[in-house]
Amino acid sequence: MPVVTRARRKSETRKLPVALHVLLYPESGRMIAHVLETDTVSDGDTPAAALRGVGEALRLEFAFDAREPRAIGAFEASAPTAFWSALKSSRLASTTKLTLPEIGETTLLAYRIDEAPKA
Repeated sequence: MPVVTRARRKSETRKLPVALHVLLYPESGRMIAHVLETDTVSDGDTPAAALRGVGEALRLEFAFDAREPRAIGAFEASAPTAFWSALKSSRLASTTKLTLPEIGETTLLAYRIDEAPKA
């Protein structure tokens, strides 16, 4: 018996969950939140404030990419190697869920290190 499949409409397309790695570290008396996959950075007085800021920056970045067909995609650039290397010696501090335009549900995996990596 033949198998019949029904094509999904565009609105029915499932988006896969995405996890992004965030380094949290102190710099000049502030906390820095640095998303490694997109090289997006924000700061705040506390780690939570820095994470809120980087979450908003990601929303704006992905919304812009969705509106502008010639925009360079957020995933076109990632953090320098030194920051990825620092991830190896970090410890998971928190996880945060957010929804990004064109991506859907995203989890920020925030890792804490004691000092800024040397780029």
